[in-house]
Amino acid sequence: KQAEKIWEAPIDKQLFEYSPAGDLKIDFVYDYRQKATDELRKIGIVLNDDRSTYDVLKIKYDLLVASYDKEKARIDALVATYDTDKRAYEKDVNYWNGRGRIPKEEYNMLEQKRIDLNNQVAVINQAKNSLNGLVDLIDSTEVFLNKLIVTLNLHVGAYNNTIGSSTRNEFKEGEYV
Repeated sequence: KQAEKIWEAPIDKQLFEYSPAGDLKIDFVYDYRQKATDELRKIGIVLNDDRSTYDVLKIKYDLLVASYDKEKARIDALVATYDTDKRAYEKDVNYWNGRGRIPKEEYNMLEQKRIDLNNQVAVINQAKNSLNGLVDLIDSTEVFLNKLIVTLNLHVGAYNNTIGSSTRNEFKEGEYV
């Protein structure tokens, strides 16, 4: 019923009627193309099948990839710091475990290090979740870029078949004479 409303509301017509005894089964699939469309609309990108949309989307894609690279490098640095701190903590714990008894001050310091390590893990996980959201947005943008590339190449093919054949010159993008 929800899917039915999505289809019928924009055109204000009854397209489907639900009947439990009906012979026709319809399966509405929300696939990667619809997800890509929704993600791009969320960030305010209007999608048309033209060169200007491609150019805007390509710039946005390049900015997203640059943001990804920067965030990935930050996460890698956080993980490296965590690994170093964890090794130092484990070394201290092993040292005191080998001695049998640990002074209260040392125990408190180790406990604080353990809490700090857990906080580092939380920050890393939060950053990774944010990065995964960015990856989804990059993937959505890439889906539409690829679609536009195909569409724009079809336009080049149409040009070559009509105007290009009449002038005996084929259009080649990026060729400067």
